[in-house]
Amino acid sequence: MGFSQQEWNTAFSLIDSDGARFGFPERRNRSVIVGSFNTLKLGNAGDDKKRWDFFSLVCDRFDLLALQEVMDDLSGLNRLVAALDDDYQVLVSDATGAAPGDRGLRERLAFVYRDSRLSRDEVASDITYDRSRVVKSLYENRTKWIAWIENYTKRVEEAHAQNRRAPSLSKEALPEFLTFIRTPHCGAFTIRGRSGHTGIPFIAINAHTLLRQRPERTSWRVFRAAGVVGVQSQTRGSFVSSQHDTHGRSEYGIQ
Repeated sequence: MGFSQQEWNTAFSLIDSDGARFGFPERRNRSVIVGSFNTLKLGNAGDDKKRWDFFSLVCDRFDLLALQEVMDDLSGLNRLVAALDDDYQVLVSDATGAAPGDRGLRERLAFVYRDSRLSRDEVASDITYDRSRVVKSLYENRTKWIAWIENYTKRVEEAHAQNRRAPSLSKEALPEFLTFIRTPHCGAFTIRGRSGHTGIPFIAINAHTLLRQRPERTSWRVFRAAGVVGVQSQTRGSFVSSQHDTHGRSEYGIQ
């Protein structure tokens, strides 16, 4: 059962009057508000209007949002951007998570940003590396991989012998980092400077990650294992975004 009209009106009123009480970031002078969350399969735009109004009310409080689980059908994302004011622009990744024709969650990663606060620079790319890196990792860790394959094969054979479903490869913990399940996406932005001030360039990384233990450390550990830290170290500032982040704030000589 959905909310009544009165309940929706109360929710909108409370957020408008005291958003910080409900965890919304406070808009401060000379600040840029960055956020990230999993949209839980943002796809077909057909849905209750009040839910979309609430969704846009939340998103409108940020200058840069990194969204995960934007479905291959972009009608939902388009509806969100249309509900925001004309100041917002969008940057969307290629579909990731499953090969065309395969079963699985095919999703896109999206940045929604406020053009009056941020300008988009040249770089916009998936984060990946060539096949030689994968082959090298397999070779250098071959003892671990052989043991893992033998163990997994044994469990699959036991499951088949007992007429049980075999363990899913997608849920297996691999012995070493090999590649991403869902390819992260990055975009280069510059925080617009005030008149006479230089802007602040940075690269934002949008990643849908599965964190089991110590999530505050796992994101960077995964990116280091993938050799992605060069992206971070070559910029004057960066923000790594995953579905587990809440919001970040940058306060420099900006608009």
